[in-house]
Amino acid sequence: MFFGWFRKKKPAALAKADECAIPAYPSQVAQLPSLVADKEPGPRRVHLVCFANSRKMAGRCVAGKRWAAGSLYEWIRPVGSGPTQALSSHQIAIPGGPPALLDILEIALGPHQPEECQTENHLVYPGVPWTRYGTLPRVQAGAFCDPPGALWVNGVHPNNDRIPEQVSATLGSSLRLIEVENGLWINEAFGGKPKYRLMFTHAGATYRLRVTDTVAEAKHAGPVGTTKVLGGPVMFCISLGEPFEGYRYKLVAGVI
Repeated sequence: MFFGWFRKKKPAALAKADECAIPAYPSQVAQLPSLVADKEPGPRRVHLVCFANSRKMAGRCVAGKRWAAGSLYEWIRPVGSGPTQALSSHQIAIPGGPPALLDILEIALGPHQPEECQTENHLVYPGVPWTRYGTLPRVQAGAFCDPPGALWVNGVHPNNDRIPEQVSATLGSSLRLIEVENGLWINEAFGGKPKYRLMFTHAGATYRLRVTDTVAEAKHAGPVGTTKVLGGPVMFCISLGEPFEGYRYKLVAGVI
């Protein structure tokens, strides 16, 4: 069956996944109570599939979709309690290395902590280590993309990479998982430091977005002014970042 790839003994809640075929996403969303409606202070142990582990200020930003009995549900972005809500390397430490994209993680969460469009934010419960249970095969991951459509609001800039803060405050989400035929990796420099962008077409619109996935940077970085085609299909986790000079920028937080 599809879920025979767990390599270590699983708790009963996860073991049931072995009995399931791949679910029809997103029709299963209504089957599980939303964490947003859960007002308990914690800890609430949840399982999620990691679709982003990216750079955020001096820390990390991790995001994924909630996993239960073999189905993927709502987006979750575990956040810290500091002013930037970035996670420290200590908070996300797992034996065998930091969370990788498509890892299945168990995380203890505290209260829901939304910040404008970042409705997916939940405080990490302190003092409870994260656990890795296995990895979702890449060949199956595309089934869990969000429905195709515009990445929130377009037309503000030719890059389609930003949304005015006053507009973003009215949005109900800040995370998307998409799949495209291919992407163009662009090596740039800003302020004397290398910067990277991905250009791609999705749902009829062209985007040129900054990359914050440090693993992808290490893998694809090249000399300034050069480009590289990422053959597809390729998946991107798109995140709306923190407000900066009146805008929230669309970031490629995960390259899968």
